[in-house]
Amino acid sequence: MKEGMKKTKPILLFLILLLISGTIVLPKVLSIDLGEKITQVANPPSIFSSVGPESSTSFSKQSTPSKTSFSGEYQLKLSPLDALGRATGAQIQLQAKDLPTRKREPRLSYNPVGWHNYKFNGHWLMNRGHLVGYQFSGLNDEPKNLVPETAYLNAGSLSGMDDSNPKSMLYYENRLAVWLKTHPNEWLSYQVVPIYQGNELIPRQVSLSYQGYDAKGKAVKVAVGGNETIDDRGITQVTLDNLSPNATINYSDGTAVQN
Repeated sequence: MKEGMKKTKPILLFLILLLISGTIVLPKVLSIDLGEKITQVANPPSIFSSVGPESSTSFSKQSTPSKTSFSGEYQLKLSPLDALGRATGAQIQLQAKDLPTRKREPRLSYNPVGWHNYKFNGHWLMNRGHLVGYQFSGLNDEPKNLVPETAYLNAGSLSGMDDSNPKSMLYYENRLAVWLKTHPNEWLSYQVVPIYQGNELIPRQVSLSYQGYDAKGKAVKVAVGGNETIDDRGITQVTLDNLSPNATINYSDGTAVQN
């Protein structure tokens, strides 16, 4: 009997130690695993190529423009301002008959985030730039449609306007307006997305994307010249730099110095 008890003591001791270690270690393991699973469910990976201005080393933009479904009616979509107050994108689908006829007010009262302006050699460096131009949208003082743009990007010149400059938005805007007027039965889908680097307040670039539709909703390629590329979906794209030959811009806050 004593010998049997002696043999069972090590086994009992082992079982007790195993039970104690299990009560200490197992909850921690389960807690870690459960916590990881909860985090994964609460923060699913983004289905988009960009999740906003989080990294100071990467650009905030969609890698490809979204393709608007044809509806056969006028559409205007403005993306909301982001956490920094920056405009993030605008898109319009319209026919020639939808072009605004009211003359644009000459002055804007809204200053987009990062707005500063400087007069170099008698010419203003910056414009309050419309993403979707007034000649399409009829929007003037709308915060979700305005970003700080150089006059060179917006109007193609350090002074006045030059729509022959393919580095400017005006080049494409005026030609798209002509396309609409010469294709009155067709539709133009036009999207503009500002491209920021990290948390910078001034976009370094602006991306334009456009495509046409016939009266039955069939996609039509639209090409107006300049620095265009057309992807395999038939969407024409242009990326323009927000710079000026006469200045160095601090994109973090919008300040600038003359070159």
